Amino acid sequence: MPLLAVDPGVHLGYALIPAGEVGVLVLPKDVEGAVRGMMEELRPLLLSSTDLVVEGWQVRGRRPGRDSLVPLALIGALVALGGKTVPPTWKREFAPKVPQDFRGVPGLRFPTGLDPTDRGIWLRLYLDGWLPLLDRVRALPRKHRPHALDALGLARYASLLQGKHVEGGWADARAV
Repeated sequence: MPLLAVDPGVHLGYALIPAGEVGVLVLPKDVEGAVRGMMEELRPLLLSSTDLVVEGWQVRGRRPGRDSLVPLALIGALVALGGKTVPPTWKREFAPKVPQDFRGVPGLRFPTGLDPTDRGIWLRLYLDGWLPLLDRVRALPRKHRPHALDALGLARYASLLQGKHVEGGWADARAV
């Protein structure tokens, strides 16, 4: 059963598993343009997925500002299509933070542009056998890597919660 995971924002990360698509959409900063752009670009993936999960958004006691409007609108559109939100705290449950100088796995190299939380997600996916898709995340521009990685990690996390067995090493995996 195909699962589409989305990390919302003007740099929208997405991952479709087990089809093996992972990438980032660069959306406009205006709310209407961002929602229209997302719907247009993700339409084929939305139509081919049976499950849709989207990372929720927390403002942690602050008043939502202009930068919050696009992610909130994207989340709303995806929830209206039947998507389920997952709290941003999923990352803590899925993988521990990994310091930059971590050398615990021979041959493991983290790409540039990842914070300790993202390195934890990378390590977890690496150990779970998702190297083909991680290579595609690595091939993305540096500023897009965290968004694609979050979507891929969210897809894996959601598949584990749903009890679905999803293998990581797809021969036909591709990054867009």
